[in-house]
Formats: sequence, C-alpha cells, structure tokens
Amino acid sequence: MCQRILTCVSFATRGVTPSIGKTREALEEAAPRWSFRAVATPAETATPLAPVVLPPGSRPRLLALLFGMNLINFVDRVNITIVAPVILADLGWERATLGTVMSATLLGYAAGQIPSGLLIDRFGAFWILASMCAAWSLATALTPPVFEWFGVLLVVRFLLGLFESVNNPGQTAINTRAFAPDELARAQGLCFAGTQVGPLLASPLIAWLVTLFHWSWIFYGCAVLGFVWVVAWILFAPRVPSAPREAHAAHVSSQTNAWDLIRTRPILALAGAGLFWGYSMWLFVAWFPTYLLEAWGLSMQQMGWVNTIPTFGGIAALLLGGVIADRLVQRGMPEGTARKRLACFGLLGSGSCIFIAALAPNGYVAIAFFTLNGLIQGLAVAPLFSLPAVLAPHATATVAATVNFCMALGGVVSPYLAGFLRDRTGDWLAPLATAGFGVFAAGLIILLLVRVEPIAARRMPNPQPT
Repeated sequence: MCQRILTCVSFATRGVTPSIGKTREALEEAAPRWSFRAVATPAETATPLAPVVLPPGSRPRLLALLFGMNLINFVDRVNITIVAPVILADLGWERATLGTVMSATLLGYAAGQIPSGLLIDRFGAFWILASMCAAWSLATALTPPVFEWFGVLLVVRFLLGLFESVNNPGQTAINTRAFAPDELARAQGLCFAGTQVGPLLASPLIAWLVTLFHWSWIFYGCAVLGFVWVVAWILFAPRVPSAPREAHAAHVSSQTNAWDLIRTRPILALAGAGLFWGYSMWLFVAWFPTYLLEAWGLSMQQMGWVNTIPTFGGIAALLLGGVIADRLVQRGMPEGTARKRLACFGLLGSGSCIFIAALAPNGYVAIAFFTLNGLIQGLAVAPLFSLPAVLAPHATATVAATVNFCMALGGVVSPYLAGFLRDRTGDWLAPLATAGFGVFAAGLIILLLVRVEPIAARRMPNPQPT
C-alpha cells in the first residue's frame, strides 16, 4: 500500500496521472481517524507533497509577484528604522520609546501568525494575501498622522504587523503546492530574497529622500507601493489551487487539530529556535542603521549606503542556500537532512560572526564580519523555511506560522531591550552580544532537538458513546 501511494505521488509531481491507485486527496478523504504524534518514520525520506499543479510557464510570474510581496512587506516594516535617527531628533524621543513603537509592530505580527496559518490552510492564500496587503498599506499611510498620539500610534503599528503576518504562511503554502520537493527550497529562497532586496534598495533611497522631504512622506510612498502590488496580484497572479476544502476540513476535524501538531517535539523545537533567531534578526532590523551612525560616526547618506553592504551577501546566500539544499536532495540525501544541515551551518556560523563584529577595533572590520554574517546566515533561510513541508506537508502554513510567531515574539523584545541596553551602557557591545547569542542558540536547538522526518500519524480508536 505504501508503495502504491509513493508511486501515485511520484507520478503526480511530474504532472502525469497514474494509471493505478487513488489520488492523494482521495486517500485523505478515505483515511480513518488519526492524530499527530511526534514519531518519526525513517522510511519516508521525501516529502509526500501534493501534486505539482502549476504549469512551468506560470512559475516565473508567481515567483516575481511573491518576491515583490516580500520586498514591500519588509520595506513597510523597516522604513521606520531607516528614518529612526531623524524621528529621534525631530521628536526628542529616547531610543527605548521608539523601540516600543517598533515592538508594537512585531507584537501584532506575532499575534496574527497562527490564526493566519490556520485560515490559509483552510481557505487558501490568494485573496487573503491581496486583502491583507491592502490593509497593511493603509496602516502604513496612517502612521505619520498619529505620531502625536502615542497610544493610537501603538495601535496602528500593531495592526500593521497583524496584517503583515499572512506573508510567510501564505507564500509557504503556495510554493508547497506549486513546486516539487527538489525545487521547493530554490523557490522559497528566491521569494525570500525580496526581504533582502527591499532594504537594499530602500536604505540608500530613503536616506536620500529624507534629506529632501519630511520623513512622513516616506510612509506615504511605501503605502502606494503596496496598493500597486495588490492590483498586480489580482490581475496577473496564477491561481494555485489549495488542498480541497472538504478534504482539509475532514483532516482537521476528524483526525487532529492544529494544537496537537504544534505541541509535537519537532515543531516546539523549531519554534524555540525561531524565538532566539527572531530576537537577533529584529534587533538588526530595528537598530543597525542607528548603530552605524553612532558607533562609527557616519552621515545619514553614508549610513544609507553602508547599510546595504551586508545585504548583498544575504541576497546571494538566500539564492545559494536554496540551490545547495535542492542539489543535495537531487543527489540522494534525505530532504530533511539536507535542509537541517544547511540551516545549522548558517545559524551557528552567523552567531560567531556577530560576536567577532561586536568586538571589532574599527568600522572596516565590523562591516566585513557583518557582511560575512549576512552571507552565512542567509544560507539558513530557505532550507529552514522548507522544513514545514518535510515535517507536516498537510499543514505547511500552520507550521510556518508557528515558527514565524516565535520569531516575532523574539522581535517584540529585542528593539526595546537593545535600546534600553544602549541607553544604560552608552555602548553597542551589550546589544550586539545578545544578538550573537540568540542566533547561535537557534542553531544549537535545531542541531540537537529537531528530528527532520515526517511527523507520523497514529491510528486512534473512535470514541465510544457513553
């Protein structure tokens, strides 16, 4: 029976209907009641993904639009960090106060992760992504007018993060359905490259524009980009069918619920790694531009250009990480093993680079190791966010959302804590040391605690009426 199922999936991923056996969805509908259990099945070395349904000619269009979504999503989160020095000077705020505003965005981002994953797994990603991009663009446009009312500002920035939370789960769910297992990491890496290209373009451009216009116009311009993307997505995005709604409903209601899956050891460990990694990542997003100005005495325009240097390494590594992981799978390495090894190498190496950069004697050495950090850490992104398709192929959006939820929780803490440490110590060494510890700890957790084999299902008896 297992051989017949694998044969069916193998043919389906090549776009050919097998002459024997049932479709995957039919097998799911006919399956008895199950519940998730953290038991690995070593025999399953490849992800039992849904059939590849997207014609090859439509893939570049889909990837370009998802790349653009990541770019805009990230720019709308980091624009406030690039103009942070100007806002601090204009409003006379302490760094911890502005850090609280940044944390509000990430708190909303965290709060929306698991609900967005559940909704996307249930209803599909197409219209959810379109409507939420329009909503977060509106929140971006509303940011400058409410700076005079701190409480309202926190609410608006919270809503911005809440609406943006659909990004990662939606992308992961779409790519899992549209690409075969040995193509998935490359697709994810290309889409995630938008998170690096966005700051790469935005940092020098915004740093230059803020010298010509009031900083509020930066937010208005970013909002317009989001609305343009929504129109392009509706008009040009290929429709990638989600798992049949009836099959998914039966899977959730009669087999298990999302909390059973989230409580398994591999998912909890992956989420714990995300917590530490998110702390480090969002600390850099929030404070790296200000660090360059204060630690090395750069001007605003110099900062804008220097801030892009580590990003070049990150872009190359995002693409390279996906290629390497997929190539290892094509050469016969189990899918989960290939993803895990590359993710651990990237995170552990990144933590080491951050520690060295924090102790650098001059700005040249610091930027060199921060660039190396971006290169090595970037190798981990695509493999790590391809792991949900290995651990739980029926619920990739939910697993990706759980990891993103914990990453955002780490980000809620880091902007405020880093600003607080900088204000109290008068130096950036302590904040950077905590960032290095966070990403190194994430690598150790994945290395020691995450078993990258499919989370097996265990047959459960039907409850007897009492």
